[in-house]
Amino acid sequence: DYAWIILGREPVARMQSLYYYRTSSKRGHRATAVIQKMKLDKRCGCFKLEFDACVRTMKVNGCSFGNSPFSDSQMKYFCAAKTVLQPHMGTTTLPRCTVDLAFNNALRYAFIGLTGQINLSMEAFSLVLPQFLSSAHLIVLQIHRLNKTIRRNLSTNTSMNGAVSDVAKGILKAHLPGFADEVDFFERIERLFWCKVAVLGLLQPAVGASTAL
Repeated sequence: DYAWIILGREPVARMQSLYYYRTSSKRGHRATAVIQKMKLDKRCGCFKLEFDACVRTMKVNGCSFGNSPFSDSQMKYFCAAKTVLQPHMGTTTLPRCTVDLAFNNALRYAFIGLTGQINLSMEAFSLVLPQFLSSAHLIVLQIHRLNKTIRRNLSTNTSMNGAVSDVAKGILKAHLPGFADEVDFFERIERLFWCKVAVLGLLQPAVGASTAL
């Protein structure tokens, strides 16, 4: 037997993280290649621009968001969950990735945590799979200590500063293919998260709330 677990992330926060991660010094020569490509693309490369400024600049310059650093889909990882590719059987056509298909596959997971609720997610993992993740809370400490993208990138002169503006979010909504579906999918797994957390008994009653029936 096996059980699947995973962490989901709010779409804009995920895009912002991927934008900075691709040029992180931790990626070595791969980051160097990305930075060089950004330098050469004067119109749409976003070299030395923070995420929010990059989104705005791409809109002004008429750049394609479909081939941008923001276009990696979270939903697609769930769409392919049922498909097994077997090379000896020739080409296999994957079904079109829809919100319903992705969410139906998501329901097969033992638990889907949220990066925005990492502590609660680790508590849930430890209850869902205690034989493997009874000390899951320690993972949070390791993430913060060992796996954190360096905030100041001297190669791109970016610092991951500032929240994403409503203007930038509006641009992504209007111009990034599949953005509405990504948001819809995340909202579904977010609701699923809170339902499962409640069933696991991890939600604390509000202060002053009555527990009488």
